[in-house]
Amino acid sequence: MKKSIISIVAAALAMTVLAAGFYALPAFVNIEDSESAVTVEGVTLVSDNTVTITDTAVTVAEGNKTALECEASGGLTITESGTYTVTGSVSEGFIKVKKGVTGVTLILKDLDLTSSTTAPIVIGKGAEVTIIITGTVTLTDAETDTASEDYEGACIKVKSGATLLIRGDGTLNLDASSAKNGIKGAESASVSVTGAVTVNVAAANNGIASDGSVTIAGGTVNVNAGNDGITSNPDTGEGTVTITGGSLTVVAADDAIKSTGAVTIGMEGEDGPTILVAGSHEGIEAASVELLSGEVTLYADDDGINCADGSLKNSGAALTIAGGSLTVYSDGDGIDSNGNITITGGSAVVFGAANGENAAFDCDGEATLTGGSILSIGMSNMAQHPEGVTIEFSGVPVRAGMTVTIKDAYKNTVATVEAVKTADSVIFTSDSLTSGEVYALYLDGTAVLRATAK
Repeated sequence: MKKSIISIVAAALAMTVLAAGFYALPAFVNIEDSESAVTVEGVTLVSDNTVTITDTAVTVAEGNKTALECEASGGLTITESGTYTVTGSVSEGFIKVKKGVTGVTLILKDLDLTSSTTAPIVIGKGAEVTIIITGTVTLTDAETDTASEDYEGACIKVKSGATLLIRGDGTLNLDASSAKNGIKGAESASVSVTGAVTVNVAAANNGIASDGSVTIAGGTVNVNAGNDGITSNPDTGEGTVTITGGSLTVVAADDAIKSTGAVTIGMEGEDGPTILVAGSHEGIEAASVELLSGEVTLYADDDGINCADGSLKNSGAALTIAGGSLTVYSDGDGIDSNGNITITGGSAVVFGAANGENAAFDCDGEATLTGGSILSIGMSNMAQHPEGVTIEFSGVPVRAGMTVTIKDAYKNTVATVEAVKTADSVIFTSDSLTSGEVYALYLDGTAVLRATAK
C-alpha cells in the first residue's frame, strides 16, 4: 500500500497531540486527487500541490508531498522548490519556506492565516520565494511573547539573504496592528512588490521594512504605520528603497519613506509611480533622494524631504529632481538637504512652515537648477533658492485659500497654485523664465508685486 511522507508526519503529529493533551494544527491530513490551476495576471499556473488548511484539517492534493512537512506547532513547511497553492482559514498556524530553498512559487488563494507564536509566513535564510495573491488573503501577526525564540515580529518575515517578490491580482491584508511590522526583511534581504496586487498594511511599528532593500514596481500599496511606513534602515551599512511604479499611500507616525542609503523614485522616460504621503513626521528621509518620474505628494509635520547621511552631516547627502512632479506641504522645511540639491527636470511646488524657523527650500551645499522648475512658498527670513533664473517676491500677504499666480509682462501665466497656509515669500526658479524680464505676482487675481527675473 502506497504511503506518503505527509501521511506519516500526520500520524506522528496525531500521536503527539494526544500525548500532550492539547490540540494543534494540523490535527490530521487528507490526501485528495485533483488538479489545481490558477489564472493570475492572465497567466495560468499549475500547482505541484494544493493545500487547504482549516482549524481541523489540512487537505493536500496529490503531488510532490515529500516537499511538505506538517509541524506539531501548527505549521506547514515547504522544503523543495515548486509551485504550491494554499487556501483556507486558520486561527493558529504558519507557513515556512525552509532555509536555502529557491524556486518557490507560493500561490495564496482566499487565505486567512493567524499566528500568535511566530510570523504567519517565514521565508528562511537564503530562500527565494514568489508569493502570488489571488482573491483576498489576510495574514495576522498576533505574537506577544517577544522573548520567544520563534518570535519574528512581522506578518511576513524574510530572513537574512532571502528574496521575496509579491505579485498577483488579489488583495493582501497584513495586520500587525497589535504586534510589530507588516513585512520585515533581515540583513541583505530583498522585498519587492509588483504586478496588479493590492497590499494593505496596518502595523504598530514599520509597514514594509528590510535591512537589505525594498522595491515597489507595481501594484497598489497602502500603509498605516506606528513608526516608519516604507523603510530600509539597517544597523550597519546602507539600505535602499526603490519605487518605480504602482500606487503608494502612506500614513506614518514617523517617516513615511526612509533609507540610510538611497531612495529612488521613478524611472527615466516612465510615467509612474503615484505616491501620496497623507500624514508623516517627515515625508522622505534618506542620505540621497532621486526623483526621476511620477507624481509625489507629501504631507509632513516636519521636513517634507530630508537628505542627510547617518550622522546628519553633509557627506553624501543629496537631492536630485530630474523628472516627475513633486508637491510638498510641510510644517518644517519643505525640502532640506545637508548636502547638494540638483534640479534638471520635472516640477516642484513646496510649502514650508508658516513660521520663521523653517524654510520651503533649505540647502547646506550647492543648489542648482538647469531644467524644470520649483515654486517655493514660505517665510522670507530663511528663504533660499537654487542657482538658475529666479523671480523672488518678498513681504507679500499670502493666506491659506488664496490663488497665487505669477504672470509675465504679457499676462501669460507661468505658475499658479492655491496657498495652504500663511506665507510672505514666493520664489519661482525655472528654465522657462527669461532673465531681465519683469513678472507680476497675483493674489486672488489682483497684482500685488512685480519683480525682475535674475
